[in-house]
Amino acid sequence: MNDNQLPWRNRPMTIRRTTARLAAACVALLAAAAPLTAQQTIDAEQAHGKSPLVQQLENQIGQTALNFWTAKLSDYKQQIDRTLSAADLETLNRLRVRWSILTSEMLEKASKEATEVEQDNTTTELGIEEEGMDKLTEVFAIFGTAMEMSGRYRAPLDGLKEGVIGDLATFLGELQSQADRYVAANKKAIMADPQAKRQLIDDRDDFNETMADLKSEKGQQEIGKVYDFAIEPLIMLFNGADLRALFSESLGLPKPVTGFELPESMTLKQNFPNPAATTTTIGYVLTEPASKVMLRIYDANGGLIRTMDQSDQAAGDHSITVDVSELATGSYLYHLTVATAKGEMVYSKAMRVIH
Repeated sequence: MNDNQLPWRNRPMTIRRTTARLAAACVALLAAAAPLTAQQTIDAEQAHGKSPLVQQLENQIGQTALNFWTAKLSDYKQQIDRTLSAADLETLNRLRVRWSILTSEMLEKASKEATEVEQDNTTTELGIEEEGMDKLTEVFAIFGTAMEMSGRYRAPLDGLKEGVIGDLATFLGELQSQADRYVAANKKAIMADPQAKRQLIDDRDDFNETMADLKSEKGQQEIGKVYDFAIEPLIMLFNGADLRALFSESLGLPKPVTGFELPESMTLKQNFPNPAATTTTIGYVLTEPASKVMLRIYDANGGLIRTMDQSDQAAGDHSITVDVSELATGSYLYHLTVATAKGEMVYSKAMRVIH
């Protein structure tokens, strides 16, 4: 797939510019939440010239983003599921699983290759082998199908569109307020740190201008145009997956970007061992009592192969041991649905089985 075939390539320049600015604002938010060890944080910040004061703000913003968008995306998913016909919902659910597995594999591979290049102290550009290109092509095909489906349901989904745009404006306002409060509370330390001063104060006007433009009436109109061909298809494909797969600046391109995923301590953990050959354990943490906990496992084509009803459960640590000895070698998605007093939330992660 060449650049002229990308879904947004032929959009008006003003819309593409809005897309880029919106993506930049989101990436600035989301870049904070990938959990790192203390040493990794120090190494990363030294390598990229980022002040620990900036990192602290990003961590706070990252947690705000996780809390806000995880709940919102689960709600959006339920609205979409109620709107689609039974046949279209079945198709979409298969696309969601396939999308989650593909983007997870591509991001994992890209991250590994980027680490290897960095360790070799080389600036060699990462290439995409034939298998990777096949996956990339499939990712764009899935995105295109979701876009087409979104267009067919445009009228009944207008309420969702208004809600998402309103939520985005609310979130951008909270982001700006949170940053302002942080700078005010840490002004003395920031002024004494040249890197922090440059990033949090000297460059503040550009950031505020971007936020103001996005929240203006004209900016909201442009976001509405971007929403139809980019934002809603991504929301339709949300399946409780790693959120960085939704906010990758290239809609799935295997370019290493600093993204974020749900912290292991929040709800769903990566299965262990992974890959697995005989059994694997899937852990999760409930932050409050749940009236329903359901674990589902899907194959790489989106087919449901196993359902495990855990009924109601108390808050705390839980785990499920899954027998994978009879599953074929390949990639799978495990999907956790949790219903609490706050509503229904969904989470999912990819896993591999080898024999």
